Amino acid sequence: MKIFPVMKPYDRLFLTALDRVATFAITTEGCNIPIEFFTGCVSKLYAERSNLMCLLLALDDLGVAHGHALAMVENSFGRILGWVYQVKLDNDIPMGERLQAIRDGKAVLNAWAKENHCVALAMATRRNLPAMSRRFGFTPTHTLMESPIEETR
Repeated sequence: MKIFPVMKPYDRLFLTALDRVATFAITTEGCNIPIEFFTGCVSKLYAERSNLMCLLLALDDLGVAHGHALAMVENSFGRILGWVYQVKLDNDIPMGERLQAIRDGKAVLNAWAKENHCVALAMATRRNLPAMSRRFGFTPTHTLMESPIEETR
């Protein structure tokens, strides 16, 4: 599995990546960012060749996509972050290959973030926090809270 940064002139791979980004936005529980933001913003940044976005595909030896990542440079409370909006690897990837793809992807994201003067990579996740910390070096810094909307009568 190779981690491939998708940028101009790789339009065919961009369409594959954009499809994965849209599918993630539609099918991931808790994804509260509208699909139009992802497809519009990602398409615009790709067309502009902007370095403020990092769009990655995990490709097998035949060039078939088995995963993607999407990150953008964000100003968060005065700190410049590489905000990782989406990361998805297909479930059928063997564990050893999966972990290596994650390590390689994180290395690419780290290099991109450093190039853009980010102080950290950030993400929201529903995954096990101790495992994310232990395996990938992410630690909780903020708490995301929700308040259900009660039905009115």
